[in-house]
Amino acid sequence: MGAIGKMGFKLIGLAFAIPSGIAANKALHRAWEKSRGHEPPADSDRKSPDTDWLEAIVWAATSAAVTAAVQVAATHGAAATYRALTGQHPPAAKAAKAAS
Repeated sequence: MGAIGKMGFKLIGLAFAIPSGIAANKALHRAWEKSRGHEPPADSDRKSPDTDWLEAIVWAATSAAVTAAVQVAATHGAAATYRALTGQHPPAAKAAKAAS
């Protein structure tokens, strides 16, 4: 399995992560705009002393939580696809099992 298996799993992971991340980012921005009535604070806005600190913190926490959830979902989807295609656990899962 070795390097080819690892590379295959990484490619499958990218196939899940990129569209999932884009979709989650768009949905998060739409939800923020709909609930708050304006765009979320941009990176430069969050660092500005004129930006409401509570709004910046809420945006940072919300976007971090969504990002983490999407990463978990994409990793699980990639692992399930890898198992379906190869009949084996993904290389990363084997290393994690061996370590525990």
